[in-house]
Amino acid sequence: MIYEETCKIMTLRVNKMTDITHELIENDKAIPFKIFDFHARDLSRIIPPHWHQNTEILFCKHGSLRVKIKNNTYNLHSNDFIIINPNEIHSTQSLSKNWVLCLQLPYSFLQRATLDRFTHNFIFNANSTKRKQPQDDKLRENFCELLTSISDKRNLSQNLFLLGKIYELLSLLVENYSMDLNDEYQLINTKFISKLLNIINKNYQNKLSLPDVAKKFSYSEAYTSRLIKDNLGEDFTSLLISIRLDKSITLMKYSDKTLEEIAAETGFTTYRNLYNAFKRVYQISPKEFIKRGL
Repeated sequence: MIYEETCKIMTLRVNKMTDITHELIENDKAIPFKIFDFHARDLSRIIPPHWHQNTEILFCKHGSLRVKIKNNTYNLHSNDFIIINPNEIHSTQSLSKNWVLCLQLPYSFLQRATLDRFTHNFIFNANSTKRKQPQDDKLRENFCELLTSISDKRNLSQNLFLLGKIYELLSLLVENYSMDLNDEYQLINTKFISKLLNIINKNYQNKLSLPDVAKKFSYSEAYTSRLIKDNLGEDFTSLLISIRLDKSITLMKYSDKTLEEIAAETGFTTYRNLYNAFKRVYQISPKEFIKRGL
């Protein structure tokens, strides 16, 4: 399975490959996360810097893969894996022909699974690529089982098996790869972005402005704007629009609501505003988007 075919990236300013983009991730309809594998064929291809609200886990079964998270670079080789927390800017490039497992776990799923402790009390430690501790063998065994379970046509029993393996995986990750946020001063930006996205996700349907957000943090508008730009590479308005578009696309795919109703429910207020946002970001109209089945 080719990576380009399995991971659709809906980007802001798609005509500029150097921009940091927001990725829209669609879960499998039968399970509350996304799982797929890929074999790199084009070694010159770079997945450009992007971010999303999912936790992403990459396991390199064979070959090699370079992963950049913000300013850090990790080279994955056979049986190495890495964990990318939500909202972390990252990019990947295959260094050789490879076979890679990709897990993308939605923020809402992890919140439910950890009783709202994920990103509030802890995040995952990304620097896992070179650890060879005994407990890591169980993780790698789990990854290999997941790789052999990937199929486009799974029955109920197979889906439940996958769900069970994911919960087992999460148990191992929380026990061995979690980082306490309470005493980690250097993770203040992670906590800021987590709280920021919580605010937006709860209020995207209403009028929301940078001054509103700054007031919730008791920060100045300039400082709040700089924190958003430094951490996500986007200004507040672009961030808000990308999340509203994400919510709109979900409703287009999984509800019978009209476009006017969707616009009203996702903070765009009118179809014209929804239309303008789609044209500006994706270069197509909402109706064209639905027609193409993207």
